[in-house]
Amino acid sequence: MPAPVPWSLAWHKDGELATQDRLDLLQSLIGTENAAYQCSLIVAVERLPVAELTSTDLGSITRLCA
Repeated sequence: MPAPVPWSLAWHKDGELATQDRLDLLQSLIGTENAAYQCSLIVAVERLPVAELTSTDLGSITRLCA
């Protein structure tokens, strides 16, 4: 998965990265980081509120966690 384009990221009014963009960013980081950091990134993905995601590719998330 290619990294998100920085100038197209969406931000909430509170300054947090939009949930969908956070998922995209975490997925791209999981694929590039070494095993020592992948577990903490996967935990971050698991904490995302799924109800706020517009289009989730759960197959690729599951594959990354396997």
